[in-house]
Amino acid sequence: MKLFGISIGLISFLIALSIGIDMIMGFELKNAIFNAFNPFRVMDTSEFVVFFFFILVFLIQSITTYVLKKKKKNPS
Repeated sequence: MKLFGISIGLISFLIALSIGIDMIMGFELKNAIFNAFNPFRVMDTSEFVVFFFFILVFLIQSITTYVLKKKKKNPS
């Protein structure tokens, strides 16, 4: 329960920080909140490429781990 409370506190602080920085940059409150909860709207093309690269690396690693465990469990 303590870990859950700390996690909620940290995410709340980070969202508030993001909204505060957006407001300092000149966004209205509505746009700052929308940017905080929809990060894909404010991503550039290069950020999308890096994001999908990380997703691809995660998927490849997960598949290879699954295949290796399956081979180790059933050595035919």
